[in-house]
Amino acid sequence: MKLNKVNKINRHLNKSLEKVTIQEFLQKKNLFEGNNICYPDPPDCVVTKINGQNLWIEETCIFNKWTKQISTNHYEYKCSKNDNDYQSEVIQKIIVNINKKNSKKNYEEYTKKYGVGILLLRIDDPCFRWQIDLNKIINHNNYKNVNCGYFRAIYLYNGPLIMEQKYSDPIAWESKVLPNHQNFFLLCGQDISLEQK
Repeated sequence: MKLNKVNKINRHLNKSLEKVTIQEFLQKKNLFEGNNICYPDPPDCVVTKINGQNLWIEETCIFNKWTKQISTNHYEYKCSKNDNDYQSEVIQKIIVNINKKNSKKNYEEYTKKYGVGILLLRIDDPCFRWQIDLNKIINHNNYKNVNCGYFRAIYLYNGPLIMEQKYSDPIAWESKVLPNHQNFFLLCGQDISLEQK
């Protein structure tokens, strides 16, 4: 398979995951009912509320350790052996991506046009669910010096799927749904709650 085709497929998959993550967030925060939802891209989503207030949402994948193996047509991953190293790496990626998003000047235009912004940070990494202590990642002390900038709230997204290795085969993986998982964790800013509806 040619690299251009693989990149096109990956972009399409990422766009699909982006929209699913946003819709799950809107569902979780009860923002579907009575609101007008559109996906102008950019920004990734705009919610117009009944009372005329708006909010806009940006979603980004900040940590993708899957790599496409074109010759063998399978996916591999690389996972840190040291949990503390991995957790530090994830925290650094979160901070770097928040700063990167806040450096975008067009977000100032979105804030003027649509009101408050929400940033959703998605991690696509099979190691994320079973190799970390999530409480260490979402600890607010990690982000106390982070400027939320254009965003009223910044959330880490932990999806419901987990990849589990089948047998000892490095290629054979299957996905399972995590029972009773919590999927959005406020890292900094003010939570969007039901009274903002």
